[in-house]
Amino acid sequence: MSYFPRAICCIRFEEVMWPGGMEYVPAPLEEAVLEAVQRVADRFGITLDGSETNSAAIQEAIEDSLIPMQMYLDWAEAAHKFARDARKEERFYAAVSGELFLDPEYAQEDEITLEALAVYQLDSLIAATRAKNLTRVLRISTDIFEIQKLLGRREKLQEYSALAAERAKKRHQHMNAKKAELIEDWVKNGGGYESRADFVRIMSDLKGIKYRTLYEWIASHDREDRDDW
Repeated sequence: MSYFPRAICCIRFEEVMWPGGMEYVPAPLEEAVLEAVQRVADRFGITLDGSETNSAAIQEAIEDSLIPMQMYLDWAEAAHKFARDARKEERFYAAVSGELFLDPEYAQEDEITLEALAVYQLDSLIAATRAKNLTRVLRISTDIFEIQKLLGRREKLQEYSALAAERAKKRHQHMNAKKAELIEDWVKNGGGYESRADFVRIMSDLKGIKYRTLYEWIASHDREDRDDW
């Protein structure tokens, strides 16, 4: 099995600060490096301020996050010739892509590894650019593009999920307020109706609540009220 070195060699994290101007990163790659490192920094709550402490912390976070890569490469290379070929070409994401996000329980850990791999591959791309190795540049660039594409898709899914959760919360708050209002109305004014069913029939139409839903709310309240006695 091949050994995966996790060291970041070309990016100097004390230089990775907005708005940019990194001496050791080619200008066309500055924004990509900043965004990739910022993503990891945000994940671990590290401020990109150029300080020695935080620069060392972000480097350690990235290299530690890459620890699972050795395991995934071993699994992938043992199972597929494609993975072995991709590994030799330094297309590390391509090599391990079949091993990532298989278990929802470890999805966050895999995402952390993928974010760190984006930084690692950008570091490798800088080295390939300096060496003027066009073949290596193209291979690594392809891998970075695929990583960025997947991270972008996952961010969108998370945004949609968060938005859906917020909307559901608002719907529940609105419905709970209606429930409390109608139960209070029943407690105060229920005696003025022929029956519970009569109250529910009238109020469900008036308030836009399904008959069965409102009936269950009132019936449940009445049962709890009796149990309290």
